Amino acid sequence: AASLKTVPEARLRIIELAWELSDPSGNLDEAKAVPRMGEIREACQQAADYAAATKKLAENLKACLSDPW
Repeated sequence: AASLKTVPEARLRIIELAWELSDPSGNLDEAKAVPRMGEIREACQQAADYAAATKKLAENLKACLSDPW
């Protein structure tokens, strides 16, 4: 658990983009999104990488908890 303290807080760009690229009703504003597709792709990859790393961490922690030593 102590090693988790060394992991920096994750600020996923996809969340920031969702706020920036939505219209007042909360839907995607395509006029804003289309010119930023490269940035959106990078943010999606960042989120996917983070999800995969989180899944691996959870699996490792689960394995540690089930190991009777």
